[in-house]
Amino acid sequence: MIAIGGIALAAIVMLAGWASSLPPGRRLAAAESAARQELIDALDGLDELISFGAESLGAARVEDALAAADRARYRLRTLAAGTRALAIAVAGGTVLLVAALASGTLGSGRRQPRARPPSGSPRSASSS
Repeated sequence: MIAIGGIALAAIVMLAGWASSLPPGRRLAAAESAARQELIDALDGLDELISFGAESLGAARVEDALAAADRARYRLRTLAAGTRALAIAVAGGTVLLVAALASGTLGSGRRQPRARPPSGSPRSASSS
């Protein structure tokens, strides 16, 4: 039963990680699209940039767009790595708990119910 609970908890962690990765994934797609468009615009307007001596301006705009895409990619990778690490930790904890229960290391010190004194004992007579 504990193994099933651990697997369910790992699935919940993975599902939560997937759901939380949707907005960063959308931001990454938008940043990559913006970087691609900025690069295309810079290449299309390269003649004008050269004629006005503004190659560095075009290059700076492309670099900024690529840096924004890299930041979004880094956030998404960090989130994915954290989610995987948490899922592995939950699964490992479940394995350890099941192994401890199966070996008797955990749960073997169960309390036994205390025996009641017989009704004719001196203790029951003094409490009256």
